[in-house]
This record gives sequence, C-alpha cells and structure tokens, in this order.
Amino acid sequence: AAAVRALRSNERRGGATVVAVLATLGEGALPAIVEAVAEEQDLAVRKRLLEAIARQGQLAVRALLPCLDDPRWYVARNAILILRKVGYREMVPRLKPLLAGAAPQLAAEILKALVAFEDPEWLRLLLRELESGDEQRQLAAIAVAARILHPQVVRALVERLRERLGARLREDAAALALISALGRLRDPAALPALQQVVELKQWRYPYSIAVLRREAAAAIALLEGPAAHRA
Repeated sequence: AAAVRALRSNERRGGATVVAVLATLGEGALPAIVEAVAEEQDLAVRKRLLEAIARQGQLAVRALLPCLDDPRWYVARNAILILRKVGYREMVPRLKPLLAGAAPQLAAEILKALVAFEDPEWLRLLLRELESGDEQRQLAAIAVAARILHPQVVRALVERLRERLGARLREDAAALALISALGRLRDPAALPALQQVVELKQWRYPYSIAVLRREAAAAIALLEGPAAHRA
C-alpha cells in the first residue's frame, strides 16, 4: 500500500524504483496491486502498476485470471493486456465468448489478444466487429485493424469507407478513422477509395467535407507505390 501511495505522490523520478519494489514483493503483493490498478484514475500511475504486474511474468497469471470475469470492463481489459504481454495464450478460449457483450474498449483488447496469439477465428471476429451497427464498437475495431497489414483487413476497411461515400459522411468519426487506418497501413490497394474521397465535390454537400478530403490526401501521401506518389 505504501508503494502504491508513493506512485501517486507525483514523484516521477522515483517511479522506476517503486515499480522495482513492487516487483520484488512478489506474488503475494499481486492481489493488492491488481485491485489498485482497477481503482486508479491516473493513467501514468496505472501504467506503472501494470508494469509491476507484468514483471511477475507467469506468476501474475493466477492473480489475473479472475479479473477476466470482472464486471468492470477496465479491470478485464487490463488483465487481458498483461496476460497478452506475458504470453498466456491459454486465455483465448475464455475471451471469445466475452466478445459479443463486451464494452468497446474491452472488445478491442480481446481482438488484440486473438490477433497476437493467431487464433484461427481472429479475422472473422474482427470483420464482424468492423460491421457493427454500434459506432463505438466499430471505432474500436478500426483502431485494432489499423495495426494489421492483411489483404482482407485492408479490403474490409476500404469497403466500410465506400459505404460512407454519401450522406452518412457528415461529421462521421468512423469515416475519419477508416481514412487514418488506411493511411497507417500504407497499402496501395486503398488508393482508389481514398482518391474517391479527395475528389468529392463540395457543391454536392450542404455541409463541409474539407476535413475528410484533407485527411484522405494525407493518407494517400503515406501509401507506398508509384501510383500513390503520382496521386
């Protein structure tokens, strides 16, 4: 408890030392640290606490597994994050049933784990989330997809973007996220869809599409290949 208080005291220089102390305390301290993570509001402190847990490696597994069923989404998310970092792939069968009812932030962490451990169903489940009618879940899935350079993932992002090339483009956070994701992946296959956004005519819309066109142009600049460079 004293070590956790020390992390909260805003003494940045001593953070690494306190994490080392927490790690040295061993497995017996893990339940208290896990609970402190669940309650912690400060992101910097939470990261330090997560680091202390992760440094226990496989010893952390026993303390973290019960957190997968915690009704607080952020507790389950943090547990999955650490279990993924320590390579505990045995959690995968427990994650897939949780996905459908998970909060968007938790769903994203579940998807990251499925991808990291190369679960045979990761692509199907990710594509399902990309098609979700819940915009927040869709945004979470897009953020995960933006890390995966895979032809079917790129194709799915392109298809979702093209679906929005109409009235639904207005102030559409998902459209901006899709454009950004395609730029980050740098796959030339995204070029036609991004060009389509850039070439939209403002006079056809009763609202500004300048941000969308600008972001699409910026994404094109990130794409690889001579066609993208010419564009």
